[in-house]
Amino acid sequence: MTEATDTTTLYEGKFLSLVSKGRWEFTTRVGTAGVVAIVAVTDDDRVVLVEQFRPPVGKFVVEIPAGLVGDTAAGDSETFD
Repeated sequence: MTEATDTTTLYEGKFLSLVSKGRWEFTTRVGTAGVVAIVAVTDDDRVVLVEQFRPPVGKFVVEIPAGLVGDTAAGDSETFD
């Protein structure tokens, strides 16, 4: 069986693109350099988690702190002072 290695862009929006590769269809982020996640551990060996509302599931989700590399919002600073 031969697997297709070519990726075809089916649609590209402002933030996501829909692509296909072989028999798979999936999304990718547009204009981002990658993702980053932090496993923060306190002095007493507890892992720090955050709770955020996630529209795709319509609920709050408990997760490790994470974000997109290079993703800035109004008022964010790109440098650390």
